[in-house]
Amino acid sequence: MNKRWLGLILSLILITGGIYWGLAADDGTDSPPSPSSQQEQTEEQVPQREASRVEINVSSDEGSTELKLIADRLSQSSSESELNLQQVVIKAYDKQGGATDLQATLTAPQGYYWPQKGRLEFEGPVEVQNDKVEIKADTLRWDQKENRWIGKGSIVIIHYQQEVKITGERFTAKVDLNKLHVTGNVRAAQYKPKAGEINAAREE
Repeated sequence: MNKRWLGLILSLILITGGIYWGLAADDGTDSPPSPSSQQEQTEEQVPQREASRVEINVSSDEGSTELKLIADRLSQSSSESELNLQQVVIKAYDKQGGATDLQATLTAPQGYYWPQKGRLEFEGPVEVQNDKVEIKADTLRWDQKENRWIGKGSIVIIHYQQEVKITGERFTAKVDLNKLHVTGNVRAAQYKPKAGEINAAREE
């Protein structure tokens, strides 16, 4: 056999072997799980702490306001620091001078609380109101240091005393809903409260 044919046969053997090796590497055998998949499995297996009908008291940094939080359900993963809250009601009270006047009431279907940071966030629709103002937002958080509400999303504000309806994309207000500031595509229109609407807000 001449050298030319011998070289051609050897080349075919090497090429065939290379293709076979490539197919054999993907022969359907289970490969070891990747670190990311192992982490996902570990996180899913982390036990959770759960409780029903939970009450939590949180005070502002200067101590002038106390929030009394009630949640139908609370859960916490042992690997996380935040508390997950379901069906939340918050009543904000003025503590100055020993008084306990109700300043505002908040309701939200979902909330999160970081106890070490004193941070509260809510997902909506979120409503916060008193006998003067009613505010709706997509998301809302409470700033413990400045003792104010910060809301974002589709903002709708009804001011009963001024009989005006304001819409926007973001708002800030003190915990008693004073010093209200609205930004982002702000619009205002006259609003006439329906019969009994103001009284209903006062009762809440």
